[in-house]
Amino acid sequence: MYSDSLPEQTAVRNKWRAAVNSLESKINLGVERQINAITGYARFVLSTQQKKSDFLPETDRLELFCSPACQTICRFLRTQVDAIRKGLDGENLGAVLEEIAVRLYKVLLAHFQAFYYNSSGGLLALSDVKEYQKLINGWRLNARPSSTQDPGVTAAMEESPKRMFETLQALTNLLYVPPENVQSTAKTIS
Repeated sequence: MYSDSLPEQTAVRNKWRAAVNSLESKINLGVERQINAITGYARFVLSTQQKKSDFLPETDRLELFCSPACQTICRFLRTQVDAIRKGLDGENLGAVLEEIAVRLYKVLLAHFQAFYYNSSGGLLALSDVKEYQKLINGWRLNARPSSTQDPGVTAAMEESPKRMFETLQALTNLLYVPPENVQSTAKTIS
C-alpha cells in the first residue's frame, strides 16, 4: 500500500505544505479581521458615546474617573484579549496584542485631537489615557527589537506601544496646565 518512492513522498510533502500555507493564510485573515473589528468598535464607541461637552464641562469640579466611553472600551478590550489569549500564545499572541495596542493608540490620538478642552476636561482626558495605559501595560508586551539595519523602518515604527501611551499621557498632561505654563511644562516633558 505505502510506497517509499521519492515522487510520491514529494507529492505528499507538497500537498502538506500547501494545506499548511492555506490554513495559515486563513488564520491570518481571521486575526486581521478581529483586529479591525476591535479597533472599529473602539472608534464607534468614541464617536457615539464621547460628547464634545465631556471635555468642556460647565463646572470646574474635578472628577478623577474615566469617561463612560473609556469604561466601555476597556471592558470590551478585556473580554476580547481574554478570548485572544485562549487561541494564541507565544510570539503570535505578543504580535497580535501589540498590533491592537498600536492601532488603539492611533484611534485615541486622532480622537483626542478632535476636541477642545478646559482644565477639568483635560483632567478627564488624562484619566481616560491613564486607564487605557493601565490596560495596555497589563498585557505585558515585550519591547520591540531594534531594527536599525532596515533603512525602511522609522523610529516611530520601532516605538513600543508602552512608549506610545506614555507619550499620549505626556500630551494629555498639557491639557490641564494653565496656558501661561504650557511652554515650560512642555520643555520639562521632553
